[in-house]
Amino acid sequence: MSDSKPVKKSRLVPWLILVAASILVAVVVLLVMLLPSVSPDYRIAVVTPMGLSEQSVQYLKNNLALYAEDANEDGQVYIEVENIAVEDTSVTKNAQQALRDVVGSDDTFLFLTDPTEYEYILAGWPDLFASIQGVDSDRWPLDGTSFAQGWGGYSQTGLSLSFSLRKNDGLEGDALERYQAAQDLLRAITYDPDPISE
Repeated sequence: MSDSKPVKKSRLVPWLILVAASILVAVVVLLVMLLPSVSPDYRIAVVTPMGLSEQSVQYLKNNLALYAEDANEDGQVYIEVENIAVEDTSVTKNAQQALRDVVGSDDTFLFLTDPTEYEYILAGWPDLFASIQGVDSDRWPLDGTSFAQGWGGYSQTGLSLSFSLRKNDGLEGDALERYQAAQDLLRAITYDPDPISE
C-alpha cells in the first residue's frame, strides 16, 4: 500500500506541468492580443531589380513621413514598405509572389519602380496604374525633384525611380479611404517643394 501513493503522485506531475504550461500559453496569447497593434497609414511597393538596402528603405520612409499625414488617425504616422527585388535570383520566386500579393491586395496603392520593373509590372497587369494629376503619364519620376534630394542616399541607389498610383476601380469603404490617403500623399510629394517649411 505504501508503494502505491508515490506512484499516484508521480502520475500527477506531468498533468500538473501540462496544465501550468497551458495556462502560461493562454496568458501570453491574451497579452499579445491586448497589446495595441500598429496599423500602417500607407503601404508602398518598391519594385527594383535587386531591392533597396535597409538603409535606403529607412531613408525613404523618413522622407515620406515629411509629406505624410496620420491617415488612420491613431496618433502616429507609420509607413510600410514592401521591398521587392525582381531580378535577385536568390529570391526571384518569392519576389514574383510578393508582387502578385501586392497587386492583389486592397491596401497597397503606391508603387515606386525603375523603368524596367515598371514595364515588367505592366506586362502582367496592363491596366494597373492611373494617370497622375498634373502629369500626362501614370509615372512621376523622382530624378531632379526635391523629394529625391530629401531622400538621403537616393543617388547611391543608382536607380531612376518613379512613383505610380494604382487605379481605384471598384474600391469602397476602408480600401477607398486608403487609396485616397495614398493619392493625397502622392499629391503632397509632387506639389510641395519644401515640406519642412510648413
